[in-house]
Amino acid sequence: MTRRYSILVVFAVLLPAPAAAEAGDEPFDATVMEGMSGKSITAVTIEPDIGVEDPAAFLGVPAGTVLSQPLVHAMIEKVWGTGRAAMVSVLAEPDGADGVKLIIQVTLRLHLQSMSFDGNKALKSQELKDAAGYRPDMEIFDDTFSNMTTLILERYALRGYPYAEVSVTTKPTDDPDKIKLAVKVKEGHPVRMWKVTYSGRPVFSALKTKKITRLSGGDVYDQVKITKGIDRLKAALRKIVGLDVRSAKNS
Repeated sequence: MTRRYSILVVFAVLLPAPAAAEAGDEPFDATVMEGMSGKSITAVTIEPDIGVEDPAAFLGVPAGTVLSQPLVHAMIEKVWGTGRAAMVSVLAEPDGADGVKLIIQVTLRLHLQSMSFDGNKALKSQELKDAAGYRPDMEIFDDTFSNMTTLILERYALRGYPYAEVSVTTKPTDDPDKIKLAVKVKEGHPVRMWKVTYSGRPVFSALKTKKITRLSGGDVYDQVKITKGIDRLKAALRKIVGLDVRSAKNS
């Protein structure tokens, strides 16, 4: 049976770079290194592949290099320098009486390659992407998808669909550090306006006012559309009579 000994696990997930150790800090577990330090490194592998053709050359540890804590620390920093690692650990596997094989295990920093929607009819996919804060190849953190879901639901509520439901599914890509996000939407029933009432000194006829605002009873309570309609009415009134127009929306 092959035995593997954990040497260390360092650097918190999603830190952009390894933090410098404070005086007196010990980033390695010396008890785990016991019996391994001082042995000759026979081979080094990096799992998964991070685009390094020759790990030993990249890490500066040709066969025969003596294993030590400072050396392991230096290898970790090399891997961090690629910008692809969210977390790095090093495992040691005995190789003969005096040799040791090193396995550099990397948790890749994930990026979002694409975002697609299914089931959305009232709102276009691009609007939902913008609301969710999606950017091509954006980095993914622990709370990314939950935040995106919240923002999408808030957008639907703003547009008159407070009962919308959203579920997300991730899909792999050919690139190990990129994934696709598929969003399934159930928009639910919208909230509608019972009626729209215009009051104050009449300048336009009711029909003209309705034509300008494009708002009427039975429409979805879309606050974006309502705001645009009121803004159009303000602009029309200012153009004609220079009025100071104010508005109030009641739910």
